[in-house]
Amino acid sequence: VLKGDIADAGRLVGIRLTDYYTEEFPLIFALETLRIVPDSAWTFTMAKEAAINMLVVDATLRHYGYGLLDGHFGNITFKHNRPVFLDVGSLVKGQSGFISELLNYALMPWLSRKIKPRNWRERLAFLKQKLLKKLLKIIMRQKTVKIEYVDYLLQKCPQPKTAWQDYHRGCTAETAPTGRHARIVDLVKQFSPEARTCVDLAGNAGYIAHLLAQTGQFTAIINLDYDENAIESGREKFRDERIEFYCADTMLGAGIADAVKSDIVLGLALTHHLLLTQNYNIHAVLSIIARYTNRYAYLEFCPLGMYSGDYPDRLPPLPAWYNDDWFAQNFRKTFKILHREVVGRATVAGQERDHRILYIGQKLGDEQ
Repeated sequence: VLKGDIADAGRLVGIRLTDYYTEEFPLIFALETLRIVPDSAWTFTMAKEAAINMLVVDATLRHYGYGLLDGHFGNITFKHNRPVFLDVGSLVKGQSGFISELLNYALMPWLSRKIKPRNWRERLAFLKQKLLKKLLKIIMRQKTVKIEYVDYLLQKCPQPKTAWQDYHRGCTAETAPTGRHARIVDLVKQFSPEARTCVDLAGNAGYIAHLLAQTGQFTAIINLDYDENAIESGREKFRDERIEFYCADTMLGAGIADAVKSDIVLGLALTHHLLLTQNYNIHAVLSIIARYTNRYAYLEFCPLGMYSGDYPDRLPPLPAWYNDDWFAQNFRKTFKILHREVVGRATVAGQERDHRILYIGQKLGDEQ
């Protein structure tokens, strides 16, 4: 059952027998290493997929007289955009407590998010649905949870339009990279050829992650963004690639950085938003970004600030201190500069100007 049905299908953590044994433990097996990211960084669709995965694993086990003991999301992680059950200690003969835990610690907390009070109109409309009431009565009375119940209960509510949900709208697996994108991918190969994991901060729907996945260099690529609509879009576009998508604020480093820490951190078209719009201190920005990487950082500085091309004849106002020398000076306090290159230019009032400058750095203390 472990090898043929659910492990090989990717629904259960990979398991292999070993040649080790003791008198007390005649059979010892090894588990694959997985990255564990808490469900606070999941989207609604991810929660639904995780719950359905547990039901499939449990149903398969029951054919062999076993079942799941635990039904909470602490035993689920995502590998390459798909849920994986990781606690083999929860595979027990018979079954005890699984449905109750699934209800109390997985379904109901996420259902409460769906009908959260701030969306009171949606909440009232949702609660008035007869099918929902009927399902909840069946579940609570019979302690029965079916896949179709979960599929309905954890349907994603229509989300309001978000600021960045269309940023990568035209970028699909078939979209040819721009010169800037292609150059960044080439620089990653050149300056960090030994890197095997990468996290893209504020990566939107994951187009850069997709381009890096195509190189075959990485065993894991994490795309992180706080726009849930963008993350949901990326998960659909690049579902079959070796990319993991999570929804979290980049600057809340204490909550997510350790879970997604990688050999490389990318921060493309990001720092000017943090510094000029959200008024973060440069030391805070760089120190938090450094928490996401074991070694390398690829950060863009935008000397034109919030210039977008909407008004090509004028620049937005910029603070006197905001310039390339200032950024380089502060960058060196956290990273050793390996390379600096202009990867994007813009024409302002008929004059060509540097628009995106890529800094490639190695984390201080990690020099070899």
